[in-house]
Amino acid sequence: MVVLDTHSHSAFRSHARAWLTLVPPGQPGTARPIQLAEHKALLADHALCRDGTSIDSVVLARGDFHTGTGCQFRRPVFVSGNCHVGKGCQLDAISVEGDLILGPGSVVARWAEAGRILDLRPGSVVQQAALAGQAIQVGIDSWAGSLTAPEITTTGRMTDFHELADPRNSIEIAPPSRGELPELGCVRGFKLEKLIPLGAETWVYDGSLALPVPVYLHSKLVVRGSFQCPAGSLLGDDVKTGDTMRIGAGSICKGNLTARAELILERDCVFEAELRGDRTVRLSQGVRGVNPSGLVRAEARQDLILEPNVVVRGQLAAAGRVVGAEPAIEGGLELLLAEG
Repeated sequence: MVVLDTHSHSAFRSHARAWLTLVPPGQPGTARPIQLAEHKALLADHALCRDGTSIDSVVLARGDFHTGTGCQFRRPVFVSGNCHVGKGCQLDAISVEGDLILGPGSVVARWAEAGRILDLRPGSVVQQAALAGQAIQVGIDSWAGSLTAPEITTTGRMTDFHELADPRNSIEIAPPSRGELPELGCVRGFKLEKLIPLGAETWVYDGSLALPVPVYLHSKLVVRGSFQCPAGSLLGDDVKTGDTMRIGAGSICKGNLTARAELILERDCVFEAELRGDRTVRLSQGVRGVNPSGLVRAEARQDLILEPNVVVRGQLAAAGRVVGAEPAIEGGLELLLAEG
């Protein structure tokens, strides 16, 4: 006998698919109750739920399945076709073989999974995992505990464009193994005695670094304070900071970035590995997370904030929320006070 495990998205999807092969189809637009081992279920065929529908059983939908507004599904839903969940619905969990649209203000308590495209409309919530076989589209103020897909996008996607600064106007940091000290004399507050080699490939700086011109980094770098680099930098290896890290617009980050506080990638940055922030992580407009040889990952201990026109191929996770948001105000609080 086929069981029906509702504890994980993969097990539920597999078992629900198997049950649908065993139960003969009914008339389109109909629904009928069935018993699946210890679970009561409702079998629907190309069905549409009216506004305010409330269902306490597992739902197995053969074909497409659409809901009206304000519906409640207190047990998991499986759809073998496409699914459009209406505005303000409440769901336990949902797995869809095709495309899934989660309407504005709808909430999924556990997972939402689509075989192709998962569209999180503005204000929708997936409290645990959102997964898709092809892509996830994240609306403003929609959020999930984690997002996993070959491609994750936010609203306002535009054509990629990246340009590095002229290397003649940059600081180059080579690994200690080359025997060359970085030319950091132009950095305000820099003290040579605080720069320490750690093995052949890593520099440690015992303080904060705010670089005045773009950096071309060819070694690993550990900064015990905060770290900031200007637009058009190239970080070719890992960077770790004991405080906030801010990467200037249009920079390319090939190594892992780890910050003990906030981690901010400004407009049009590209990252090719992992991002980790012990507080919030912000991916500004135009940021791209891509790696030709695999998937990337970004993780935050608090919220992971996605501005418009962000594309990430991999996984985004947060202890708080992975949330679509409006762009940050340039100048922050000072600008608001000045405008007032």
